[in-house]
Amino acid sequence: MVIDGPPAKRARLGADGAPREHSVSIDERSNGAANSVWPEVISRVKPAIVALRVTGVRPFETDPAGVWCGTGFVVDKEDGWLLTNRHVIATGPIRAEAFFDQEEQIPLQPVYRDPIHDFGFFRFDPKQLRFTPPTEIQLRPDELKVGADIRVIGNDNAEKIQILAGTIARVDRNVPDYDQYYVDENTFYVGAASSTSGGSSGSPVLNDRGNAVALNAGGSEHAASAFFLPLDMVVWVLERLRKGDPVPRGTLQCQFLYQTFDDLRLMGFPLAKEKEILSWPELKEKKVRGLLCCHMTMSKGAAKVVGVKPGDVIWRLNGKPCLSFFEFEVALNNAVGATVELQICRFGKTRTMRPQVADLHRLVARDFVEVGGAVMNEVSYHVCKSHHLPSDHPGVFVAFSGMWDHQLPLTSILTSVNGVEITSLDVLQEELGKCHHGSHMAVKYLELHSDHGSKRKRSATLKMNRRWWPIRRWSFNGKDGWASTEIPEPPPKEEEELPEVALPAVSSPECLELHGCICEVKYVLPVILDTATNDRGDFTMLKR
Repeated sequence: MVIDGPPAKRARLGADGAPREHSVSIDERSNGAANSVWPEVISRVKPAIVALRVTGVRPFETDPAGVWCGTGFVVDKEDGWLLTNRHVIATGPIRAEAFFDQEEQIPLQPVYRDPIHDFGFFRFDPKQLRFTPPTEIQLRPDELKVGADIRVIGNDNAEKIQILAGTIARVDRNVPDYDQYYVDENTFYVGAASSTSGGSSGSPVLNDRGNAVALNAGGSEHAASAFFLPLDMVVWVLERLRKGDPVPRGTLQCQFLYQTFDDLRLMGFPLAKEKEILSWPELKEKKVRGLLCCHMTMSKGAAKVVGVKPGDVIWRLNGKPCLSFFEFEVALNNAVGATVELQICRFGKTRTMRPQVADLHRLVARDFVEVGGAVMNEVSYHVCKSHHLPSDHPGVFVAFSGMWDHQLPLTSILTSVNGVEITSLDVLQEELGKCHHGSHMAVKYLELHSDHGSKRKRSATLKMNRRWWPIRRWSFNGKDGWASTEIPEPPPKEEEELPEVALPAVSSPECLELHGCICEVKYVLPVILDTATNDRGDFTMLKR
């Protein structure tokens, strides 16, 4: 089932580039309408909820440049920590502003984007607030319960502020299947019919105590279904960010899904094993109705290398039962670079494997090179997963083609420049640094999308342009943001004498006279101005 993905939740802005006029709309359709606690709760938490305006200044990975809006909320009023979605904060260079309750506009600094889950953190200076009282919303994943009456307060449909009612229906939903590159994995999602729409991404899901129990992340355009991210890993990460500690994120490069015992039995999980796991003393206090099951493994990934296959059921992890995604992820986060003991059950037989935990932060793009108006970054984890490529696939991902859009397609992988294999962004930077303005580069690339099939190996010749677009290397630092370094042009080389072109013999004197008068001109417009409709073309000139 394909479900409308997070980009639909990033509503575009009005003509003035700002969220629409301040308005408050309270939807009291749920059975909690008569509950008098909600007006007091909303009044108390509203100053902590902000409308976000984000400008993507460069394309990056699979996100284009542009302007979009979303929602965020303050989780630490003293140090200025603000929580939102990963697809709102984006992974590339951005400029972001928060519009607070009392019409105050504060700049934001992106600090953390989770490599997998749909959340990230901004920071702001609380001292810049003059009218809005400092307020924060507590993160309480332990208060997430089925049947709880909730309110989703945010920038729904780019309206500041909308308040939507709902009831928690599920807390064990598998990740929504978005029809795009970025898809969350290895976590539960929460389901509710709250009818959220574009701009509500990053809204807090509040209970009647005014605490956030989940984070609004996605939904369907054709139904009232909304999907919320649980906050267990959000709290785990925030605790480390507050202390200034590094945030390890581990992975086996394998996607797991939660499957009920009845579903597992269809995949060969015997009834005897179900009875055995229900008899374990450490699980007597828990209502176990299913287990984590391998859905897919990445080529050459840690799980694939040791022999994990789709359909394998996690039996134990490091000698302990592993029933939730949070337990699974914490164990991997604490073992980055080391091995874990993974016991799986396959057709009733248990097997012990010891995969090495990979570092998720190293598998996602952090830098990019800008050349000829094009943007190229390292091939990220999500692109590899979408196209069944190994995470160490050589080449760089073309996030934007720039002036070469006719020769180097968008979302292709550049694998070679002038005969040199491009294994990383550093190698690309070195090879581009050897190219003069106006020189030609012979490149090879892997075309991921084509009318003639995917993963086609192609070649092209590109002309370097350093005048309009100096070559730059951009790097992200969580504390200082994005910084760029210009790659200098190599020393000029000696001019070569062009060989004389021998014209073919003609019998007509008139044709002989025209030979030196006709030439073909090809042009590329670096910037579209005035009434120009095409950025390139060709024509023939005749000298009079």
